[in-house]
Amino acid sequence: MFRELEFSDQLRFMWGWCWRGLCITIPATLAAMVIGCVLGGMFGFVMAVIHKDLHSAKTALQFLGGCVGLIAGFAGLFPLISWLTNTNIGNYELWIVKTREE
Repeated sequence: MFRELEFSDQLRFMWGWCWRGLCITIPATLAAMVIGCVLGGMFGFVMAVIHKDLHSAKTALQFLGGCVGLIAGFAGLFPLISWLTNTNIGNYELWIVKTREE
């Protein structure tokens, strides 16, 4: 279906998809940074209070940061998909259609 569109419509569609993705990605990244800083600071404070070396908790901090990034990225998909399915891109719009009953 996409290949059947004229090239100008393909470009318009790809541009609409990309800039909306950037509009979602930038706030999700900033939110992940803030949450990661807060959680990392709290983790560092707790480690300092119990007199543990931060280098010994490096793996736990990396895991925590990865989880925060994963959750923020996944949460950013909801507004992106909603935005893309409620917007006309050129003369086209995306529909979510159920193809079979389960």
